[in-house]
Amino acid sequence: MNNFEKILVAAIILFVFAAGFVLFFQQKSIDKVENYIGKQQESSTADKAINQPAVANKQNARPKNQEQSVNTMKEDFIKNTKDIVGEITSISQRVIVVNAQVIDLAAIKDNYFSNHPKEMTTTKTYKVKFDGSTLFSSAKLPDLKIGDKIQAFSNKPILEVDEFLAKEITTNFRLEEEAQ
Repeated sequence: MNNFEKILVAAIILFVFAAGFVLFFQQKSIDKVENYIGKQQESSTADKAINQPAVANKQNARPKNQEQSVNTMKEDFIKNTKDIVGEITSISQRVIVVNAQVIDLAAIKDNYFSNHPKEMTTTKTYKVKFDGSTLFSSAKLPDLKIGDKIQAFSNKPILEVDEFLAKEITTNFRLEEEAQ
């Protein structure tokens, strides 16, 4: 074998390795995309299952795991809801009374799998207390007036109480209806 043939064989071997390297990493990328698409389809199937009405049996009884899901969801809402958005109905010394749309816990318990989420809200009146440590962002207390919409944040869950101490009150927020 002369030098030309040796170089040609080396070039062919190098080309085969390079092609194998490229194909290997392309296959890895394809596998990642397939896994991602599979996960997306699984989650969209789960979303469809949650958003579609459940089919009840003849006694209109709820399966046990669905009951547990509703109870878990209700507990999560109670534990994690720490703010309200609503309209000011009165302002007095250290208290702002607000009518807010909040999750109707009874609707979740009874009808979560048959009602649209917007039907699961109720209007509730809150006494939002504030003190020297309450942060007023985007508007100061003297700027607030009856009819203004505010968002009030608490350090504690607020769904099961009628009054709470606000850690922050703001008028700078976006409602879900406005975002669509």
